[in-house]
Amino acid sequence: MYLNRAVLSQLPGSLSFEDLQSIVAAEIEKLDGVAEVYTSSEREGLGCNTDIFAQRAYRAWNEPRGGDLLIRLRPYWLPLSQRFATTHGAAYAYDTQVPMLLFGAGIHPGRYSRPVEAIDAASTVANLLHVSPPPSDQGRPLFESLR
Repeated sequence: MYLNRAVLSQLPGSLSFEDLQSIVAAEIEKLDGVAEVYTSSEREGLGCNTDIFAQRAYRAWNEPRGGDLLIRLRPYWLPLSQRFATTHGAAYAYDTQVPMLLFGAGIHPGRYSRPVEAIDAASTVANLLHVSPPPSDQGRPLFESLR
């Protein structure tokens, strides 16, 4: 969610943008179906948080274009405008777990059942191609599937 920064000059008192974010986040958290609201000013700290949802919020948030607030809905809630059964955008296992298929030269045939995350794909492909992974890579390569 993006906030209109111009509103600050129209409000009484001297609120900072971080104050405005906190106030709006607190109001949104009162709504049915909302589990948590993260503010962009707290984004950096989410990466080292031990909470899996905070970590996923950190990885999903595009710093320059990611908005001012990130809203995590409760399990099985969808935005009212959503007409589909899922978006694969929720941070819950039912919406994030999808099979990963690797095929081709350099891949060891087999079925591997350990949990993987989307961030593991870049690490695995970089390892397969013998190139450096992306600079901020946090994935775990699927070494067992590589020859």
